[in-house]
Amino acid sequence: MNQRSETVVKGVFLAFLVFLLVGAPLVVSAETADSYALSIQKYKLDASTSLPKEFLQDGTKVEHAVDADGKKLVALPGIQYEVTRVTPISGGTDYQLVEGAAAFSTTIVTDQTGLARIDGLAQGMYRVIEKNNGQLKNVMEPVILELPLPQAGDKPALSEVYLYPKSSVVSSKAPTEKPKTVERLPQTSGNIGNYRPFIPLSLVILIMGALGFLSMRQRNTRN
Repeated sequence: MNQRSETVVKGVFLAFLVFLLVGAPLVVSAETADSYALSIQKYKLDASTSLPKEFLQDGTKVEHAVDADGKKLVALPGIQYEVTRVTPISGGTDYQLVEGAAAFSTTIVTDQTGLARIDGLAQGMYRVIEKNNGQLKNVMEPVILELPLPQAGDKPALSEVYLYPKSSVVSSKAPTEKPKTVERLPQTSGNIGNYRPFIPLSLVILIMGALGFLSMRQRNTRN
């Protein structure tokens, strides 16, 4: 191998070494920068369902899906959630949609386990809107969350946030209809339904009256 070839090999080796020391950490940093995730777990809840303290909106995962009475919660599939990147409005408390290259919006749907999940989200603020599809009696109020989500105390921020909507569902039981009140007419069949037997009797009385009237008239004429 001549001197020129050795110089080329050394240059390539040095370039590769520089990449390992400088370029590789940058690539890893770029990959982890978009590694935040959002998981939305939806259960069938109604007005009588009481949830335990574990379902507080702190972004952590609930390990045991039971209500306050220890009954297992039932998953609700087919619920849509719109996830949109937002940013605080300067000088106010509201948020506006992020525009341009950093804009992001998508819709995720709960599966048969009641879970809707999205990962690869960039750091920032996101608005979550629950969409009504007829299964819900009322929808969740829009939620604004931050990724990663800061935690109280010295706890590290959450790179994956769990959201448990507490919106209630429409009852599967059909509403009980109040029976219609039917106004019944007084029972008159005993008085009206048997009017035919009175016709012959009326005719007999009429004929006897006529004969009696004629008999009296003839007596008066003779006298």
